Amino acid sequence: MAIEDTKYVKSVEAKAGGKSGTYWTVTWTDDKHDNIFDKAMMDKCEEAQANKLAVHYTKEKKGNYFNIVTLELVRDGLPPPVKPESPPLQEGEESTYHPAPQEVGMWWKELGEMLRAKDIDMTKPAGKLMRTAYYAKMMSVLDIKVGNT
Repeated sequence: MAIEDTKYVKSVEAKAGGKSGTYWTVTWTDDKHDNIFDKAMMDKCEEAQANKLAVHYTKEKKGNYFNIVTLELVRDGLPPPVKPESPPLQEGEESTYHPAPQEVGMWWKELGEMLRAKDIDMTKPAGKLMRTAYYAKMMSVLDIKVGNT
């Protein structure tokens, strides 16, 4: 699995490694760190730091660690952030997003807390609907039957 990113270099520090020999730790301006095992890449990082250039790199997992395997200087600065865009759903097509059970539970808990704290306006139809849905879900989870059944 490869990870690509573009960042600015804050500092480059030489380290003495055991089997791997000398390597360098790059600290990015977001205070995260990565290791480089190639002198040519380290030279590019120092150039980027000196000239305030962005660096576009690719990391791959080797053993238990992610290490930088490719690194290029970006002379025009950071590219604008790319907003992931999912294609619009066609009529009758269902979304492929399925939240994890923990996420669903977290939102039900949050809704319950908001209802108890009276953060939701119960005089509005949406508030009444949320309260009804919350209690219906709670009753189905607890296997509570209502009515003449």
